[in-house]
Amino acid sequence: MKKICLLFLFSVSFIHFVYSQTDYWPGVVHLDNGDSLTGKLFYGSSKFNSEKCLFRQDGKGTRVFYPQDIQSYRFDGASFFVSRKIDFNGQGKDVFLEWLIKGKLNLYLYADSMNSIRYFIEKEGDVLHELHNTKKEVEFSSYTITKDQREYVKELISLLQDTPDLFSEIQKSNFDFKSLIRIAKEYHNRVCTNEECIVFERPRRKIVLTVGLVGEYFTSQVNMTDVLNIGDPSIDTGKMKQTSSIAGGITVDVSNFNFVSPRFSLGAELVRMNSDYVNIIGDTLLSFNQFRSSIQFKYSIPIQKFKANFSLGASSYWRGDNKYADRQWYKEYANSLFKFAFFDNSLVSHYQLGFNGKVGAEYDLTDRINLALSFRYEYCPQFMGGYVGDPSYCHNFSAQFGVGYRFRR
Repeated sequence: MKKICLLFLFSVSFIHFVYSQTDYWPGVVHLDNGDSLTGKLFYGSSKFNSEKCLFRQDGKGTRVFYPQDIQSYRFDGASFFVSRKIDFNGQGKDVFLEWLIKGKLNLYLYADSMNSIRYFIEKEGDVLHELHNTKKEVEFSSYTITKDQREYVKELISLLQDTPDLFSEIQKSNFDFKSLIRIAKEYHNRVCTNEECIVFERPRRKIVLTVGLVGEYFTSQVNMTDVLNIGDPSIDTGKMKQTSSIAGGITVDVSNFNFVSPRFSLGAELVRMNSDYVNIIGDTLLSFNQFRSSIQFKYSIPIQKFKANFSLGASSYWRGDNKYADRQWYKEYANSLFKFAFFDNSLVSHYQLGFNGKVGAEYDLTDRINLALSFRYEYCPQFMGGYVGDPSYCHNFSAQFGVGYRFRR
């Protein structure tokens, strides 16, 4: 478990320092003096793009623009970010607001975090107003529920007094960008008949599905200490080692989601293997066929045709019957072998859960085909699994090599 935690901490620290060419989209930066720069802009989360603008031109390095440095920046045919000052904990703060709709009623978004989105609205010729929807805990019978206060309804009605026929729609609206864009668009159409409003949309990414075959070199160690509770603390129930085996299976990776950074993906795999475990004198004690299914959340760092990646996830094993259920189990006792028990099929669980961590790299041979190499660690508690509090566990290590084919929608 410590190895998984260390892998996770390394992953988080590395994320903040590396940005890739493949995360950049064509766009333009508007400077304060009226000039503009054409190049590529980093396409990150709404929160990231609200704090800074990363800009590149061919043959030049990355430039970082903050809200006080430029007027605005825009992805070609898509998102538009403008520099404005908003209230932040009682003080003014320069930020990039994401411009959602431009017209007689402008709507902006600012992401404090993934769970905290602030909306601002601006009537033509007026100042910037923030819309509010605070939450309040309310006692209901013996339960406490959280209720939206919906202050934005009164704020919109007060601001849009010149369109009373829009009030009923405002009262039914939700506090999200789709609902607010619809209201801003309806207002514009009512008060302006000679020009269309403009809705700025984030670049829409297409889901990428990669299906592949994987080969695996797998080894495992099981700790059986105190599993059978024989009543003599001087007897070490010890460990079993698995002889290394070759496994194979299929992998699926789904990436390029719109709601998170394109570096994140969701992976799954199904692998079949034959596992043999030996005792301290080298006799095979357990032998069974098993399937392992896994699901992982992966973060990739593209570097031209290469992608470094690391992932965390969960695993489950399905095992067949032990082929050597009648063999005897030997322990070390007072520097000699001690014949202990028979291993029957009831002593090994046919199902086991685990946690895994993986680091690896991928290389794109073509736009569709890639090669992958990874190293995987897995911790699986309750190898025996036959009773509550089973202290047995296993550490699994493997190296994987695979080839994948990428489908684009």
